[in-house]
Amino acid sequence: TFLIDKTITKNIIRTSHIEPKTNEVWVSCHKGVFIWNNATKSFTKHPNLTLQKNIISSILIEKTAYFSTSDGKLMEYNVTTNESKTYPILNGINDFFSIAKNKTNNHEMILYSSNKIVVFNCLTKKTNTIYTSNYFINHVLYDEETKQIWVSTINGLIKLNNTSNAIENLMVPSNN
Repeated sequence: TFLIDKTITKNIIRTSHIEPKTNEVWVSCHKGVFIWNNATKSFTKHPNLTLQKNIISSILIEKTAYFSTSDGKLMEYNVTTNESKTYPILNGINDFFSIAKNKTNNHEMILYSSNKIVVFNCLTKKTNTIYTSNYFINHVLYDEETKQIWVSTINGLIKLNNTSNAIENLMVPSNN
């Protein structure tokens, strides 16, 4: 356990973890990106200033790390060259977007906010809104085997069928 923020008292610190190099884990949170080096048993803040932002979530695709930030941007960081670029997730919308840990393939990833699900194409750097919800979205999971996108909302579980564009609402029983 490492103390990242002494000022947080009641809020839960949301963290995301990636392993870009052997024996090295990057932990991202509202204070930026921190590096745990298992070989030296040390925990330090990432030296790159662009990674010292409020990070919502992260994912590693090959040698590129992607970080969603609190200002509605997606940072692309090349682990080998230490170069970064920033893209708006949706133009004109500064909403919190999280990265769904399971992605559709190596060229696309799913991002979601409180009421939208978008797909970001890593090659074209463009986003496409695939679903808008009237209910608050808690979590999104892409099932690689069935090619289904599962959306947890405050009103139940929604299954998005990626192949036939069908939407099916599944109601969770209200008794415990």
